[in-house]
Amino acid sequence: MKKKSVALTGASSFSAVWIAKALSEKGYEIHSLLQKNRTNYDTIKKVRLEFLSSFSKIHENLAINEVSTIEWIQKFKPSFWIHHHHYMQDFRLPQYDIIKADELCLKPLPILVKTLKDSGCQGIVYTGTYYEKPELHRVGLKFETPYSQSKRMVWEKLQSLSKENGIPLSKVIIPNPIGPMESTDRLLSLYFKDKKLGKTLVLKNPDLINDFVPIDEIADCYANAIQNIEAGNESILKPSHWIMSNKEFLINIEEIFRSGFTNDQNKLIDRKDFWKNYLEYINIQKI
Repeated sequence: MKKKSVALTGASSFSAVWIAKALSEKGYEIHSLLQKNRTNYDTIKKVRLEFLSSFSKIHENLAINEVSTIEWIQKFKPSFWIHHHHYMQDFRLPQYDIIKADELCLKPLPILVKTLKDSGCQGIVYTGTYYEKPELHRVGLKFETPYSQSKRMVWEKLQSLSKENGIPLSKVIIPNPIGPMESTDRLLSLYFKDKKLGKTLVLKNPDLINDFVPIDEIADCYANAIQNIEAGNESILKPSHWIMSNKEFLINIEEIFRSGFTNDQNKLIDRKDFWKNYLEYINIQKI
């Protein structure tokens, strides 16, 4: 029996690699779509793609707004589509270019969704964030950023188009994922970099509350979302795990590695397996 296939956009991202791995382990054939030629990715993205290639087919030069992506869908006819990509340049900043994001991410959606429908796609899973309405309260925010506004607009358009085309649509709302191969500007990466140099990381926002979630738990949500669609159910999944301030999180991290995983009172100890794997990754990569 032929495996059902999953097309995954934004495949060079930290979370996408683990989403692909989780789905591969569930028996799906994974097709990872890159916007550029693979040789254009370096540093941590190069590491991710090397890992990704061990369980996924990688397809290059397939931006969402390009005709080549439509032709790829018509040729490969994916069973499921994970819409994980978004325009990310300056996404943390107030000057994020929402007009360019609309051109690249919003306008291509009608032909994209129709092509998926015509090619026999059984369902779409969209990646949302906790920085969009109505999830803002979960991270203590009152207003959307231009980036999160753009993400929400894509979700609302997908809702309309999926209904119009009769394609099931689900959503996984990502909080603050952590794990091996995350970007070098993330909290844990910065912490271990400074630790290696014998320095203490100075937090810009020590009291900021985050929902820290091991990446494997987030990845499993995508597998669950697809399996729910196969069972005839759409879903909105909201993974959550360690909700605490950045300062409290690092205090617990420091203690968990100093104690050798022996303190059962540590708030992070319930995922001892995750932290051991993370430590092994750090040692292998010599972070």
